[in-house]
Amino acid sequence: MSQATNGSCPAARKAPNKVSSLIVGAKCQAKACMVTDLSECSRRYGSSAKTKILEGVVLESISMKNPTTNRTANHVRARYDLGGGHLKDVTLHIRSVEVVSESVRANPSPAAGLLHLPSPVTAPAMDPALSPPTEVGAATLPPTPAPAVAPAVAPSPAVPVVTTHEVDWFIDDEAVLHPIGQPTPRRSWSIKTPIGDVLQAGSNADKRLTKMDVFLLAFPPESLVSICRNTNVVLEATGIPTTTVGELLKFFGIIILATRFEFESRASLWSMTPLSTFIPAPNFGRAMSRDRFDEIWSCLRWGNQPSERPESMSSEHYRWLLVDDFVEEFNAHMAQAFAPSEHICVDESISRWYGQGGHWINMGLPMYVAIDRKPENGCEIQNAACGQCGVMLRLKLVKTAAEESTTTHVHDDGLLHGTVVIMEKIDNPTRLSQLLVTNFLSTTR
Repeated sequence: MSQATNGSCPAARKAPNKVSSLIVGAKCQAKACMVTDLSECSRRYGSSAKTKILEGVVLESISMKNPTTNRTANHVRARYDLGGGHLKDVTLHIRSVEVVSESVRANPSPAAGLLHLPSPVTAPAMDPALSPPTEVGAATLPPTPAPAVAPAVAPSPAVPVVTTHEVDWFIDDEAVLHPIGQPTPRRSWSIKTPIGDVLQAGSNADKRLTKMDVFLLAFPPESLVSICRNTNVVLEATGIPTTTVGELLKFFGIIILATRFEFESRASLWSMTPLSTFIPAPNFGRAMSRDRFDEIWSCLRWGNQPSERPESMSSEHYRWLLVDDFVEEFNAHMAQAFAPSEHICVDESISRWYGQGGHWINMGLPMYVAIDRKPENGCEIQNAACGQCGVMLRLKLVKTAAEESTTTHVHDDGLLHGTVVIMEKIDNPTRLSQLLVTNFLSTTR
């Protein structure tokens, strides 16, 4: 049997294994759930927590010996990008890491080699009155024609990062004029009184404003009248005595005070028996009887809903009429009276719902939302608040896509509907800038 030559040696034809490609600086990939814990993956990546792949850079190849099995295994220490500028160094078993081959690293995407040609800069024209005088008799030279400027090369169409609600979103770092990560000019929050006075932090040092006065500054005054009027319609229909604005404010005070107690039954708040020697009895009956509270509670109406649904109105829109008026009045009032600080915090809240509901039935809550990271299910509310004082600025009820496409509120000009903002940006940039100046008073973070 003849020996194999250099080109036919089986060892020479063998492909390099994963260990040989683990050079420092090589690109690698690993599942996010292997890099960090599952709870953080769920918070960052949502439903893709168990399938998200993270990019990393190899820092070191380590051989570790298991003291139990007395076997040596190869591990990779790499630095992974979790997103948002967060990096994490993790050591994983080599089977949990996928090393990007040299061919992939040597052939970057064609888009990476494109050059952004700057637009030609035109020198400002000089005012004839400021031009230097020419000497008498001097030969006047004809103007030198400017060299022809090559037309700018049209960039190749970019690939959208994501498409949501038929709108393409792209990465454009130059579109943000405010420097990312740079300090933001500080500004103090303020609220305007009905007579035009502006109150800021420390304005009530002399305690001339009561808690009721502060509550009324943030509560839309027209909502008190409309809630009282709509509630009285239901009270009269059921044969119960009507209420007043003063009694309605007392009712709201009882609801707020009830959040300070821990109880199993709401009826226990009217008990006159103390829970212990050190905790006095709630005794809510000093302000309002339990029967009267239950009457107003069962007939309370935040919006104007007709007794019968019009034929041209959807069932979902008809049910949202119970609260739509209050949400619009609150947003309009806060946009006019409150000026936030330089920090605006956005979040999503859940209003717990026990009854029936859903877009698939014509009763109960129109849009029932269940989110894993929320302890309770119910109505989802997207909100924005001042990051300095915590005052709520804006509310938006999460509705179905069909209802969102047919509903655009007048006072916010559709700013909270993403598709409307994108259409304004494409068709009329001037209008978009006016909307941002009018509705967003500071940098949103």
